[in-house]
Amino acid sequence: MPFKLLLFPYLVQEKIYKEMTYSELFLMSVLSTRTKKSIQRVRFNTDKLRYIFAANGKSLQVSRNHNCDRITSMKEFPHLKKRDTCLVKFGDLEVRTKFRLYKSEGVTCNQMKVKYLDKEHQRAFQKYINCLFGYSKSNELHLNLDGDQMSVIDNISDTIVDGDTVEMSDLEEYFEKNPNQKSVYIQAKMNGELKKESKLFGIESILIDNSNEFSASILQNFTGRHLVFLGGAIFKTTDIIEFVRKWINNEAYQKLETVWIKMETEKSDIDMFGVQENLPVIEYNPLTRPPKYIYNPKIIGYGHGEINVGGYSYFDVVRKGDGKKASFMITPMQFIFLVWNS
Repeated sequence: MPFKLLLFPYLVQEKIYKEMTYSELFLMSVLSTRTKKSIQRVRFNTDKLRYIFAANGKSLQVSRNHNCDRITSMKEFPHLKKRDTCLVKFGDLEVRTKFRLYKSEGVTCNQMKVKYLDKEHQRAFQKYINCLFGYSKSNELHLNLDGDQMSVIDNISDTIVDGDTVEMSDLEEYFEKNPNQKSVYIQAKMNGELKKESKLFGIESILIDNSNEFSASILQNFTGRHLVFLGGAIFKTTDIIEFVRKWINNEAYQKLETVWIKMETEKSDIDMFGVQENLPVIEYNPLTRPPKYIYNPKIIGYGHGEINVGGYSYFDVVRKGDGKKASFMITPMQFIFLVWNS
């Protein structure tokens, strides 16, 4: 017996829709124009949409709230036969597609197979999702730049850059097209030339997996709030001393809140005692600051938590002019620099 959803009062429809997954709602919307219009009337509470553009530009996936509710994906299959497809309309764009249902981590997901995936498909896809769920906030993008095609999904505030390597010229082009970046997580190894006026330096929160020879230059020119080098960073003792001195003298890093560096020990040359001896450090005093620091670099795909900064391993420095205090820890493997709010 068919379930005549659209014959129910709107308030009943709304309660039913809010019990469904976004994937189920998406499928219902493409099967019925009336249902799509009914879904569009609902006020959904969506914090963030994440798009994943991968496999050399051959697939595009959209999920809700950091991938915990996958909505749908569109994947290119050049050998797709027309007789196996149905016609779906995304706004003004008609797309021939074949739907596939599959399980992922115990959840039923759907995928749209298309003969090709171009920029027109991407734009129509994003516009349809936004209109369906009434979404107008910024997006996250998980981007693979190994291919020769770049995503045209717009209104991106947070980006993960994946792949084996990423050319700096491709990164600069991406930042030019998406200037409102709040955070970027670069997982791929960077290659090419890093310009002094790079857009990368002004992003508020940056995490880099393989900075290598770019490490010192990024730290020297960074003007944002949070900077993380997860591994492969190469630094010398003088790089760390220069960075802390500039902060103390209020010559740079006025907005800085945190720096966390995990170094490549075979290529780095860090004298931890040399750093302490060449800076006006103050030993930890429990009467002047708390023993715990709340760490939240606000980087896509990266965690946060409480750091124990009490004891002998952390030293304090004070900035000239405003008297702001920072605590830091230095070893041959790691450097942590944390600025206190008060």
